[in-house]
Amino acid sequence: MSEAKRIKTALVSVYHKEGLDEIITKLHEEGVEFLSTGGTRQFIESLGFPCKAVEDLTTYPSILGGRVKTLHPKVFGGILCRRGLEQDMQQIEKYEIPEIDLVIVDLYPFEATVASGAEEQAIIEKIDIGGISLIRAAAKNFNDVVIIASQAQYKPFRDMLLEHGATTSREERRWFAKEAFAVSSHYDSAIFNYFDGGEGSAFRCAVEEQKQLRYGENPHQKGYFYGNLDAMFDQIHGKEISYNNLLDINAAVDLIDEFDEVTFAILKHNNACGLASRPTVLEAWKDALAGDPVSAFGGVLVTNAVIDKETAEEINKLFFEVIIAPDYDVDALEILGQKKNRIILVRKEDLEIKEKDDANKPYIVAFQVHNPAIFNMSVKDIAQLSYPKFVISRLWRDGNVSIPTSEKVIKEGDRLLVITSEKNVPALTVLFGEQENTDWNKEDIDWNAIDSQLISQRIVVTRPELNGKKLGSLHLRNHYGINISRVYRSGVLLLATAELTLQLGDRLTVVGEAAAIQNVERVLGNAVKSLKEPNLVAVFVGIILGLALGAIPIAIPGVSTPVKLGLAGGPIIVGILIGTFGPRMHMVTYTTRSANLMLRALGLSLYLACLGLDAGAHFFDTVSRRIAVDSCGLCADGSSCIDYGSYCFSLDEGGLRFGSRYVVWKYGESDGIELCE
Repeated sequence: MSEAKRIKTALVSVYHKEGLDEIITKLHEEGVEFLSTGGTRQFIESLGFPCKAVEDLTTYPSILGGRVKTLHPKVFGGILCRRGLEQDMQQIEKYEIPEIDLVIVDLYPFEATVASGAEEQAIIEKIDIGGISLIRAAAKNFNDVVIIASQAQYKPFRDMLLEHGATTSREERRWFAKEAFAVSSHYDSAIFNYFDGGEGSAFRCAVEEQKQLRYGENPHQKGYFYGNLDAMFDQIHGKEISYNNLLDINAAVDLIDEFDEVTFAILKHNNACGLASRPTVLEAWKDALAGDPVSAFGGVLVTNAVIDKETAEEINKLFFEVIIAPDYDVDALEILGQKKNRIILVRKEDLEIKEKDDANKPYIVAFQVHNPAIFNMSVKDIAQLSYPKFVISRLWRDGNVSIPTSEKVIKEGDRLLVITSEKNVPALTVLFGEQENTDWNKEDIDWNAIDSQLISQRIVVTRPELNGKKLGSLHLRNHYGINISRVYRSGVLLLATAELTLQLGDRLTVVGEAAAIQNVERVLGNAVKSLKEPNLVAVFVGIILGLALGAIPIAIPGVSTPVKLGLAGGPIIVGILIGTFGPRMHMVTYTTRSANLMLRALGLSLYLACLGLDAGAHFFDTVSRRIAVDSCGLCADGSSCIDYGSYCFSLDEGGLRFGSRYVVWKYGESDGIELCE
């Protein structure tokens, strides 16, 4: 181990303490002495290990409301002194400054505080001064000091301790220093962007997520994607994405976003070789392929419509690299997944739209209970506090996992798995005490290992009497000891709150013991076969009511002729009303996808047919119609008009006003019509 250094004294001052206990225990076993402040010191002492207060070292208390705690020469001198420089060592000995070999610190949650919508003063107080200074000082002196700058680095440091104890190499210390400067850079960028307020006076961005690509622009080159690709796509099949794949995917997404109607596009080398917008996705695919079937070979396919089985069968006849769609039918996915390396992507909603329209998208996060205000309170009582909506999915206590009922009492140190919206996380962190750093929204979470005594099953609501009932009114959690984590409706993921109104066809993800889930299954129905028959009664009732509404003349002030909603407007208005209020009145409005598509096509055909019939009925009358001139007496000779001030003429039904006057017409010799001169 090159330039090995042994850790003798550690300064620990952290915000996140999850996972820190193992590190502290191992360091104590290695004979390391601890130096700390406030809550972290109490945490270390609660583990049974001695810890010296920073105040005792500096002889200064924490002042200015906690703004100044570690900013002192006896702290920074111990970190920055160069062990190999005799002058530095003489000075720290003179001023009785202890060497500090390890600094474990993380920063105030500035970004989370901004995201929570807090007032400016609260945000300003979350700008860390001492923490960022400790990070930079320890990282600068990596030759002698180890710096752990965030909770994300707890694990690699713990692994290092377990491997060779409290001794580090220069390469290890330099790696941690690099990670520390990455933390400080990201933190400062976030602060700048807050003060910049979106003005764009300068570009500051720190991206932590990195995805290694299969290869770069050429096979012999490496390629990396910086950003959160998972926020844009779910890859559900195929090989790793390459650099060139990404270029084509970017071009495909940019192109398809220009169309609102059902559209299919085929791209090759960032250029479209086929594109079509048609009434159905199958028609769009066939006509897009017809544009250039040769260049389409090995290309990238993109559509803005759900791909069904029939379309998938046609697409599967072509060799292609990537396919992108908002969703796939199960049968379609089975067909497209027959090729092992074929990349199948599900495109997620645009991020801006997601923030506005999908605020209730479920987000899973874990907390440790450290807020004394909720100690020994029941889940029900906590939920009644003035905080955002949430569902406690699981509770860990003493190594055991359970699904808590509303009467479950929360204790200090409990771990809670909470389902909420991502925007609510900062507020709930304040409520519970501490957020864990684990990303529970990743696809690779091993839920079977977590729920070794529990099972998860998707149950479909098929009992008509449940249509329109609120989920909370069923009391499933308290009656059966289960948890409903998600609700799917027409492909949309909903938050399973007590206020959610159930509809026939909703798919509920239920977690609990097998016997409990069987009971819940009987309550909800889960008779999927019953949903294969479309319920057309509500549909035709809606059509009849819509036609009746469309035929009613509506008088509008200022308009001489009453207005009718007609064949289109009436059914649309009634459909909106039934879709909104029908389930609340326990009206079953569920229809199968195929019936829905059939009704759409039928409605459009009837509407266009009625327009054509109405126009065609008067076509020949309009063409052959003759205009009769009344004898007004002002054109007695039938050839000319004397004055344009008050002349009149009439069609079959009366006079025609032109501006503020009446205009005079007469028959010409050839039975044409001309203006009197």
